[in-house]
Amino acid sequence: MNIKMKKIILFIAVAFISIACFSQDLISLKNGTRMEAIVTEITPTLVRYKLHSDPNGRVYFMYKDDVSGIMYKDGRVDTFNQSGRQMMESNPNWQSNSSYSSRENPGISRPVSNPTGLSARHSTSQFHAGIVFPQGNFGDGNEKTSVFIDGKSGCAAVGFNLGYKHYTPIQSDYFSFVFGIDIFYNGITRDLKDYIEDDGDADLTFPSYINVPAIAGLNTGLSLNENLKLYAEAGLGINYSKITNMTSEFDDTGFVSISSKATFDSSFNFAYALEGGIVIQDKYTIGLRYNDLGSNKYKYKTVQEYNYYGYNSGRDYKTVEDKGKFNRPLSITNLTLAFGVLF
Repeated sequence: MNIKMKKIILFIAVAFISIACFSQDLISLKNGTRMEAIVTEITPTLVRYKLHSDPNGRVYFMYKDDVSGIMYKDGRVDTFNQSGRQMMESNPNWQSNSSYSSRENPGISRPVSNPTGLSARHSTSQFHAGIVFPQGNFGDGNEKTSVFIDGKSGCAAVGFNLGYKHYTPIQSDYFSFVFGIDIFYNGITRDLKDYIEDDGDADLTFPSYINVPAIAGLNTGLSLNENLKLYAEAGLGINYSKITNMTSEFDDTGFVSISSKATFDSSFNFAYALEGGIVIQDKYTIGLRYNDLGSNKYKYKTVQEYNYYGYNSGRDYKTVEDKGKFNRPLSITNLTLAFGVLF
């Protein structure tokens, strides 16, 4: 083999080595480890990638807090500060450590599992709104059922919910501590309103149920793919419960006018919640939640005022007061279908 042929072979060998070195991305970790990969996406908190040895395989991720920089196959380089924020382009002289593999260190590289769409090392928050479906005796009842005294049936109608949650890291990559506060609003059923209104010509203001639970618990989840995850939550807490006032005004012109008002004491009760749902694109959530907000024999007070006129009754004004509490505890339970946004 002559000298010219040797030079050609040497040139081809160097070219193949260069192509092999730059046919993948190079991720440098802050612990000094370097790995060859194919970066597929960079989010505010994660670096998603495929194994260089398995380009058609599953997508893995690592936390940006663990990454000091990425050198792409086109020679472009991104570096990150201590908080994982992308800083600038540079060109450090990195050396590939191809012996490192995500399969050899699953503690650094693993399928996405955190249900909030962020790593369990990062706090995040959520606003949500939804539809509230009363359950049990809270939603039971018909036009012949008393909502005020017997406690057997709440006659609560479908309502709405607004809420906020905050997720805080704990010492696990698969769980987060979650604290949330919600407002549940339910009126009473149309059937009961019609029944009461048909019983006379009074002007009525109907009561409503307002419940404000504060719940703390744990959150976990499972990734189905890059854009869809399942999550589950369970928590315990305290619920503030209130029934708003009911008033009525009746005026029989030329004889008597009657005004009445029923007020209900608020209460605090033990509560718990169970929730499951999906996270879409690490941003949007759809959750189905069961809430048991406690039971209570609500105390009430009624005041009725009678004004007589044009009638020789011997008196012109009379007030009748009554106090009591529900005969049976009313249990406040519901199902909530909520839609949320993570930020």
